[in-house]
Amino acid sequence: MVLGLVVMAWLTSCSEPLPTTRPPDSELREQIHAATGHEPADCTEFAGSDAVITITVSGFEPECAMVAVDSTIVVENQSGEEHTFTVSDGAGGDVVRQIRVDETLAPDAEYELDVEELLGPAIYPFWSKGHQEEGYTGTLIVGP
Repeated sequence: MVLGLVVMAWLTSCSEPLPTTRPPDSELREQIHAATGHEPADCTEFAGSDAVITITVSGFEPECAMVAVDSTIVVENQSGEEHTFTVSDGAGGDVVRQIRVDETLAPDAEYELDVEELLGPAIYPFWSKGHQEEGYTGTLIVGP
């Protein structure tokens, strides 16, 4: 089920028609890895309505999160320094990204993100501005 949601989100973000049958697991794994850089087993699925992404001294935990579109994400800054939680469309490179979320968090601060209000089903990169080289990057997979 998880892999099906991830592929549906990925296909939606690519504006391709959804498959009528589920591709083999190996094909799903390749699609997820190509879109996110993460193996499906490396992504944390939050089955309930709330998810928590923590900014630590070494990066985001988890680095890859799968959530439903009707969920809420709480971002906690436990790093001891100021960070942003920035989410955009697209995978980057030479593509101009549309910033969807850009919240600055002081140490010990929290930010609550209503996924349905700000994001739709797709795959989104997230990062902390000025800290990407230190490993403050991740992937958010929003399923229907």
